[in-house]
Amino acid sequence: MVATAAKGSRVTDRDTTRLIAWAVELRSVHSRIREALLITRRALDDGRPGMPVSQDLLLYCHGFCVALDGHHQGEDRILFPALEAAASASRTRPEGPRA
Repeated sequence: MVATAAKGSRVTDRDTTRLIAWAVELRSVHSRIREALLITRRALDDGRPGMPVSQDLLLYCHGFCVALDGHHQGEDRILFPALEAAASASRTRPEGPRA
């Protein structure tokens, strides 16, 4: 099945599946970050050192941010220019006969 998202664009089942998977992953990442923050806060509130958990949190957040930044740089370098070129090409194509 293919849905029309906007004039001239099409969203396939594969696109929908990927978007759903990405949304699930983002929720999972945020949940893990919130849990790590909660554990760190509790440790500090109880007067325990928060270092082991906070170091894990820092490493996890840093890794996620590096991966997300790499993803966005890839979009900037490859995806967006390709989309722009495709849109430009479709604007320069002659339209069919009008009634």
